[in-house]
Amino acid sequence: MQCRILLATTTWWPQAARLAVALRDAGASVGAVCPDGSPLTTVRGLYSISRYEAFAPARSLAAALHAMQPDLVVPCDERAVADLHACYDATPADDRIRGLIERSLGRPSDFPSTLSRIACLRLAAAGNIRVPETRLLQSPADVRAWCASRPLPGLMKTDGSWGGAGVALVHSEGSALAAFRRMSRPLATWRAAKFLLSNRDPYPAAEWLRRETSPVTGQDFVAGSAANIMVACWQGEVLATIGTKVLSSAKRFGAATIVRMVRHEEMEAAARHVVAGLGLSGFCGLDFVIDHRDDAHLIELNPRPTQLGHLPIATGHSLASVLLHRMAGQPPPAGAPAPMGHDTVALFPQAWLSEAAAPWLQTAYHDIPWTEPALVAELRRRPWERRSPLARLTDLLLRRPDPARQLEASLLNSAPADTFAQLA
Repeated sequence: MQCRILLATTTWWPQAARLAVALRDAGASVGAVCPDGSPLTTVRGLYSISRYEAFAPARSLAAALHAMQPDLVVPCDERAVADLHACYDATPADDRIRGLIERSLGRPSDFPSTLSRIACLRLAAAGNIRVPETRLLQSPADVRAWCASRPLPGLMKTDGSWGGAGVALVHSEGSALAAFRRMSRPLATWRAAKFLLSNRDPYPAAEWLRRETSPVTGQDFVAGSAANIMVACWQGEVLATIGTKVLSSAKRFGAATIVRMVRHEEMEAAARHVVAGLGLSGFCGLDFVIDHRDDAHLIELNPRPTQLGHLPIATGHSLASVLLHRMAGQPPPAGAPAPMGHDTVALFPQAWLSEAAAPWLQTAYHDIPWTEPALVAELRRRPWERRSPLARLTDLLLRRPDPARQLEASLLNSAPADTFAQLA
């Protein structure tokens, strides 16, 4: 029986489309609920595509779930996770959709913990997993006490943020107080307007209308290298993992652009403990810092797939294939397809748009999805948030480089010979 998987995303990140290809190639029937312009709409062979409504998220999710009747729903960003929680709460107890969300996301009693940085780290610490000291900051007095009790710098973070947004490195009490004032308030009106008019992103405007705020935490800074692990899991059991160390990222706390494949027992042990503690199913990711002793410090849980989901695991199979076999009650996939053959990966198109990634482009494996020409064409265009007339005018006035031209130049000037041949 072919498994039906619905991917839900509110962003224009490539990762959802890359995961859709991996799931489809592993034999799943894949559908999507996503915003207009999502790269998901370019993937061949999707079962169905529904529009994710920024101002009625629970309703649009429920409609997509009822229409497709999937076996599993996979949220691809934290906002989609929170919206599925809200959809669960708004759905009658006898509705099949409620059971589907529970099967996909884990125990409802643990829903709040999956989006709470501090709750997840407390769960990990209880299992003797290394975590940095993290404290909930609810007032300026809490911030002053936090600053006085530890050496700075420290990190301040908001729950529900991703990709480096909602993270501030603070070096003094003054900068910590300024960060707290900014993070603990609803989104500023001018920022909501910018997201809507310039970035063509209505979701922050919807949050602004609801006057939403997020908890703020203070976390000790751990010196070292960023690392992460993506997990395929089922009912609290880890089925397979893929781990990397970050060699380059677009910004200091942003998403990785160049990664090196690694195996690290502490990261895998942390994944097993957190997944079991929250009863998770589907995919999730955990972020770490590896210190100079090679010790792994868990810094947060991503309760959704990360950008590693399409890469092959050690056996050459994908996380998607392993998960689908388990859902079907079958043993892990037989045989051993040829592994990727490289341990350093330039993530497309992120690596091509980052100047920091340039030194690695000549030697890294380039994960360009050549079997999906429409997706490649979409990812070679300007990022969605830079396509509006207002964004183009701003770039022109500020003399910012055109990301599409920068990507094209990087591909043509820096590509290894085999990649260049395919471009030509």
